[in-house]
Amino acid sequence: MTLSVEERFENSWSLADDIFHDRLRKEAAAEKPITLRNPFLFYEGHLPSFVFTRAVKALNVESFNPDYDYMFQRGIDPDVDDPTKCHDHPETPAQWPERSRVVEYRNRVREVLRDSDRMHQLDSMGMADMSIEHDLMHIETLLYMVLQLDKRFKRWSRGEVDTAKSLLRGILRDDLPDHVRIPKGTAKLGRSPETKKQQWGWDNEFGELEVQVNSFEASTLPVTVGEYVEFMRAGGYQRESLWQEADWKWRMRESISHPKCLVPTNESTEEWEYLTIHCTMSMEEARDLPIFVSLGEARAYAAWKGKRLPTEAEWHRMAFARPGDAEETSYPWGNEKPVPGVHGNFGFKYWIAVGVGRFPSGKSAFGILDLFGNGWELTDTPFEPFPGFEVDPDYPGYSSDFFEGKHYVLKGGSWATETQLIRKTFRNWYQRNYPYVFSKFRLVSS
Repeated sequence: MTLSVEERFENSWSLADDIFHDRLRKEAAAEKPITLRNPFLFYEGHLPSFVFTRAVKALNVESFNPDYDYMFQRGIDPDVDDPTKCHDHPETPAQWPERSRVVEYRNRVREVLRDSDRMHQLDSMGMADMSIEHDLMHIETLLYMVLQLDKRFKRWSRGEVDTAKSLLRGILRDDLPDHVRIPKGTAKLGRSPETKKQQWGWDNEFGELEVQVNSFEASTLPVTVGEYVEFMRAGGYQRESLWQEADWKWRMRESISHPKCLVPTNESTEEWEYLTIHCTMSMEEARDLPIFVSLGEARAYAAWKGKRLPTEAEWHRMAFARPGDAEETSYPWGNEKPVPGVHGNFGFKYWIAVGVGRFPSGKSAFGILDLFGNGWELTDTPFEPFPGFEVDPDYPGYSSDFFEGKHYVLKGGSWATETQLIRKTFRNWYQRNYPYVFSKFRLVSS
């Protein structure tokens, strides 16, 4: 069922309110659990500011609070290796406004946008999709912050974990091959600009690139918590030879000894618990869930196994290619629109990662599972433009600020990725040593 633009705006606002009002305590507003990001309060103002500043320009709407429009217009993504370096953004204020004032600003923006004519005007310009998808991406990254937040500031409960308890066990690996061979062929990356009329997209999705991919083997399932803990117990975080030089320097500088989704219960005995946005889980409960790590950590694990991570083109082949010379499909399972809980764990179906391999209806033609949902899939391809790329004038820095060789492409989506973002050409990207993403990985070999 296709939702109206009004319904899509309301749904995104409802998801945001669920986080700011239902999952966080009011004292959380000033907290900054990830030091490379702004406090929660900023994002409560940023979501309305993003759409409103565009509405002011496009619809000739009068601004009622220019200071807030400017203050909240853009977030930060500083260099992990040198946080003093960052893309262009408004200067951080010496003191953030009272939260009640920010909520009032948000409510005023929504009042203005709830005018049906204005919404439809934004929709006709593509700005509705841009604003809604922008909010949906921030809703997910807010949950990365919630995960790292001290439990004193969030509503701590096992309710949603228990709801998904029957899905925590993964598919038995005895029931499917550990890996499959993907034949050589062409990966057709990107999109023609003409397709934007049928489906809106971000600027980095456009431009087209054909890559000839050699035959390779790919694991049918992503790496699990239980498998990754074996690497940790084998001294994987202490063996410099497994790590690429820049990744090892980051590990040493930041004293990284485990993924951010695990919390040590007793470091001397190497015992951990798995962290969710709701509560912690025992290793026994979490063993079949996908491990969430940075690219640097995933590379080290892959080296330990004598394998590597896929490139963006290889990931594309394992997801969308078909045996022989058959035409690529829109999704791993074919051309049917994605359904949360059927084709994968996305669209906030469960609000938690579940056991790997639980959605066989989402497998690819080659039998690879979990390509969409349950966690973004790390690739070892730097984030770069496709030939023919053009900056979107409505958000010129969205992609181009990050074509600097430090950000890498992620594909697929997580449990916290709304279904609207589940599409073939969507590209996410993060710095290789940013460890807070709901990002899983699988292994390949030539």
